[in-house]
Amino acid sequence: MAGFMQSCEDKPKSQKNKKASSQDTTSISFKEKPKIVHRYGTKPIELFIEKFYNSLELSQELSRKNYLEGNVKFPLNSFNSCITKNSIYSKDRISILTGPYHDRVHIELIQIDSVKEAKGFLEVYTNVMYGIYETGSFENLEKLIVRKTNDKFSVERWEDCKLKKMHMPNAESYGLKNFAEHDFYKIVGSINIK
Repeated sequence: MAGFMQSCEDKPKSQKNKKASSQDTTSISFKEKPKIVHRYGTKPIELFIEKFYNSLELSQELSRKNYLEGNVKFPLNSFNSCITKNSIYSKDRISILTGPYHDRVHIELIQIDSVKEAKGFLEVYTNVMYGIYETGSFENLEKLIVRKTNDKFSVERWEDCKLKKMHMPNAESYGLKNFAEHDFYKIVGSINIK
């Protein structure tokens, strides 16, 4: 646990991701299709991080099918293409996010805080939102170690740094008054929880 906390201490303090304004002042004719703007940036590493987190969410079609029919098997081929063979991450978290009850825990990338180049790898800090059924929503600071080989990115390590915010409006009625960071990491599975 001490090594885990130490590895997150050297995070840059507050480097906000500069997002482009989604409002365009020019009018768009109905014949013209608006350009799709990436939410988290257009640099190759930003597109890769977006792909990594999106691989742990069902597409709209599969989400709808799961809601209407149930028993939709979560495809892991996209996630597996984003990690190295010996990648270090919580297998429990992947099982929770993609297993039979994947509709009860939702993950969404909020923003990429920083990307720092080091010897042979990139250190990426992200803000990630988790929605947990009958519990609340949680903003978590995460660190990804990403390798670049032959112009291809792969996650070598994925760890939690710090739970930043908890929004639990029904905590008292669900008996979760004393819910803390440790409880969150236990529910979503974390490599620092044994």
